[in-house]
Amino acid sequence: MPDAILTMLEQANPAVIAVVRPNGSPASAAVWVLWEDGGLTTSMSPTGRRRRDVEREPRVSVTVLDRADWYRQVTIHGVVESLTEDTDFADVDRISQHYDGKPFPDRDVVQITARIRVERWNEFGFDGA
Repeated sequence: MPDAILTMLEQANPAVIAVVRPNGSPASAAVWVLWEDGGLTTSMSPTGRRRRDVEREPRVSVTVLDRADWYRQVTIHGVVESLTEDTDFADVDRISQHYDGKPFPDRDVVQITARIRVERWNEFGFDGA
């Protein structure tokens, strides 16, 4: 990816994940993501529908919007390659610190960390990136 896109992905920008429901329809939700090791890391509820959806169908799309100019955006098409319990809250705290400047506040439920491997991507608004 070009440097301008990588720089945007490394910042705390708004993102939306789209997953595939059992009937084939898409479902999307706002998420926090981290760009790490050439892929995305996000967190989710251990009992939520999104977890069940990606366990059944791991293909996802994540659109990251430049908070300064929402017409600049990158959509990552990829695969959730792992779902792990974040028993020590290390991943969700890292994500929360990135976006909110403080640890994740809800310590009652262990979150699930999803690692998304990039298969392809497309951009809009980067002037030929």
